[in-house]
Amino acid sequence: MKRILETVGGTPGKCVRNVRVALEQGPVSLPVRVARGRKDGPVLVAAAGEHGTEVNGIAVIDRIFQEVSCDRLRGTLVAVPAINPWNVRGRGFPPGVEDPSPWDTCYRWPGDVAGTPAERITATLAATVMDDADVVINIHAWSWYSSSCAFTWRGDPRSVRLAKVFGLPFVDFSFPRYCEGRKEKLHPRHNMLTQYILSRGKSAMLVELRTHHWQFPESVAAGLRGLRNVMISLGMLPGEVSLPTRQFESTGKEEVVRASHRGLYVPLKEIGDRVRKDEMLGYLLDMETGRRTEVKSPCAGGVWLNSRVGPGQCALEDLHSYADRGDMLAMIKHIRVSTSIGECQR
Repeated sequence: MKRILETVGGTPGKCVRNVRVALEQGPVSLPVRVARGRKDGPVLVAAAGEHGTEVNGIAVIDRIFQEVSCDRLRGTLVAVPAINPWNVRGRGFPPGVEDPSPWDTCYRWPGDVAGTPAERITATLAATVMDDADVVINIHAWSWYSSSCAFTWRGDPRSVRLAKVFGLPFVDFSFPRYCEGRKEKLHPRHNMLTQYILSRGKSAMLVELRTHHWQFPESVAAGLRGLRNVMISLGMLPGEVSLPTRQFESTGKEEVVRASHRGLYVPLKEIGDRVRKDEMLGYLLDMETGRRTEVKSPCAGGVWLNSRVGPGQCALEDLHSYADRGDMLAMIKHIRVSTSIGECQR
């Protein structure tokens, strides 16, 4: 397999290279976009589209590639809008697939060229793209009722700095713990992409943008701002980073608030708000009596989630605010306020 950067050479400009992946269903090509600057610098890989419902990152990476000027760029931007376009086309996983796990690339890095479709895709991309990166940003998404967050490992100072600079409301440096919570999905030989890159001594982060299924302008704007900030911080683009005045660093601990009885949950706090212990988050409204029951924060922290969530995230009834006893109403992250903007820029 040819490495993408070898085929590009040192000539400044933009190009598209097709990575050929051999699947049992037949060979397929995966487009990889490369922007080479006029001056030497870091190799940044931005990748998204592993899960077919997580589409904001695809738009973010497409748009950052289009807007970058190679005349102003130092180093190389490698853009992979969709690691697994077959999942995106299938709006989750390829049509007709009964068992989606062989197509889930998220937990299959660095893969196996003779393995499942997901393992073949990741093995091919690892060899041709990811192994040449200095920094990898892997963009995912989660529910609309949770905050966006950047995850990385505290042990890599550059990754910590870049995760802060990305500028999302929350940052979390306990990435090994994040992976541990998903260990049932991890093959003994495989990791998530961020974990794989960090294990190679390079810098990486996992970005989770708010909302599945549809293009959410707020999340796309946050992702674009974050990639620009990272490229400026790495010296790849001129300019100054644009950061929020306040950013929460999660300690990795959280408190879950559940409904004490049935009722319509009415949140009074915004996702990303800072709250005190026993501060009112919202209330449950009884449909028969009209009685309100206050829902209070069990601890001081940052509001990570503040909307009724049922046992699943994709069923239609789980998108309704009416809660049954035991449904999750809110999640409060134990936090510390992140360091200053000036410190993040260094």
